[in-house]
Amino acid sequence: MKKLFEGFTQELQYLETVQELLNNDWIINNYNHRDSVMKYKNSLENIIKDCNDKKYYTLGLIEKLEDPILKNIFYQTYIDRKPHSEIAKEVGYCKTGISKQIRKGIAYLEKLEAIENKKNIDNS
Repeated sequence: MKKLFEGFTQELQYLETVQELLNNDWIINNYNHRDSVMKYKNSLENIIKDCNDKKYYTLGLIEKLEDPILKNIFYQTYIDRKPHSEIAKEVGYCKTGISKQIRKGIAYLEKLEAIENKKNIDNS
């Protein structure tokens, strides 16, 4: 679960770079090999779609957290990509406390996932 969140954070950074490239029409329209650039553009658009799908999945996971402070910590860590020191100041925890809360939240989400998997197996 932790790897999922960390991977998503890295993909968000990549997504921002890809979107900047796609928003620069001059690069696409004035490049000598327009056809290959258009194929590349389609590939990048697919990457954006995949990242957005993962973003909504991740947001759904965060919404499953019951504690509003924990939700806030997860949102700021994995969506806004703020450093723990900044989040700690906002929520009144120390950096170690933020890490502890994240571990607590991940453990909770893993427990929920195990319960959902068991229900799916039982319903099969």
